[in-house]
Amino acid sequence: MEEAGIPRQGGPIGVMYYEHEQGRSFVQGFKRGVEGYRVGKEDAIAEITENILLEASH
Repeated sequence: MEEAGIPRQGGPIGVMYYEHEQGRSFVQGFKRGVEGYRVGKEDAIAEITENILLEASH
């Protein structure tokens, strides 16, 4: 798309990059929560739930 002249910032390409980065952030948060749960971290379930809800709302 960029080769066709559509700018990377803004427009559909910028939105795709933004959404991709958001998704990566949610996955990392979910992963931290699961790892915390495995070692008995008290707030792990809250972290997992928060990331599931954030992902579902986008």
